[in-house]
Amino acid sequence: MAIEVTCTVCGKNLRAMDSAAGKQAKCPDCGSLISILEPVYDAVEEFPAPGGFDPVEDPGPPPDDRHRSPCPLCGETIVTGAAKCRFCGEYLDSAIRGLWRSGNLLVMRKETTLPDRCVKSNQPCSRALPRNLTWHHPALYLTLFLCGIIPYVVIALIVQKRARIAVGLSEEWFARRRRSILIAWLLILGSLAMPFGVGILLNVPADVVGFSALAAVVIALGAAVSGVVAARIVSPIEITDTHIWLKGVHPDYLAELPEWDGHSH
Repeated sequence: MAIEVTCTVCGKNLRAMDSAAGKQAKCPDCGSLISILEPVYDAVEEFPAPGGFDPVEDPGPPPDDRHRSPCPLCGETIVTGAAKCRFCGEYLDSAIRGLWRSGNLLVMRKETTLPDRCVKSNQPCSRALPRNLTWHHPALYLTLFLCGIIPYVVIALIVQKRARIAVGLSEEWFARRRRSILIAWLLILGSLAMPFGVGILLNVPADVVGFSALAAVVIALGAAVSGVVAARIVSPIEITDTHIWLKGVHPDYLAELPEWDGHSH
C-alpha cells in the first residue's frame, strides 16, 4: 500500500512506496526535500463472524457436590448410589452383589440371594427352587475303592460342605424338571417289572430272565442318575465356608456378572 505525502513547499500531493517510509525524497515539481513519515493507521475493532462464539476462559470441571455415604462393605466414603466401590472393588448393586462369573461357573457367597431370573434361560421369573447342596473333595472317592462304601459314607458325612440356595426357574423349566423326573421314575418302575414280565408272560428260559434282570438294573441305575441330575438343575463344583461354585448356569446369565478375581469376600 502507497504512502500519501504532501510537499510542504509547493503543496503537491505525492505517493511514495512503503519501502520509502522514514526516508527523504525530492519533490518532482519544486525539488524540495520531503520527509516520508511512517503511516499511522486507526485501530479497528474486530467483531466475531456471524454464528461464531466469543472466546471465553475454560472454567474447569464443575464442583463435585454429589452426596456421599459409607460403603456398606468396607466403610470408605463413596458417592451415594454408586454401582461399585472404588476402594474395595465390590459391586453394590443388590442384583449382582456377591455374585461373579469364573469361566462357565457361577461364583456366589453362601448368603447371597440370586436374582429373579431363570438360571437355565436367563428369562425373568417369579418362582425359585430351593436346593440343598453338598460337596466334598473328589479325592475322597478313593476311600470308596480302598476302604469300601461304609468308611466312605462316614468320612463324607463328616467332611462334606453344605449350602442351601434358591435358584430362579421359569415355568417352562419347572415343567421340564417335572417331566424329566416323571420319565426317570417310569423307567425305574418299568425296569423293575421287566424280569417278571419276561419270565412269567413270555415263559423264557432262566438264563434269559437273568439277562433281563441285569439289563433292568442297568436301566434303573441310568434312570436314577438322570432323574437326580434333572432334579438338581445346577451342580456344585466346590463349596467352601463362604462361597459356592456352580455349573449348569446359562451363559447370558453369567455374562451380566463381574469377573471373579479370586480375592473377593
